[in-house]
Amino acid sequence: MRISGHFSDCVILPCTRRRPLPQSAVWFFLGNSGS
Repeated sequence: MRISGHFSDCVILPCTRRRPLPQSAVWFFLGNSGS
């Protein structure tokens, strides 16, 4: 899976700032979105 820096900056960071997620949940999300 390939995750661009832009994607992680614009999606992952705002998401975790609003609702802190367990690391496993973050990777689960990444796997489903950018597999």
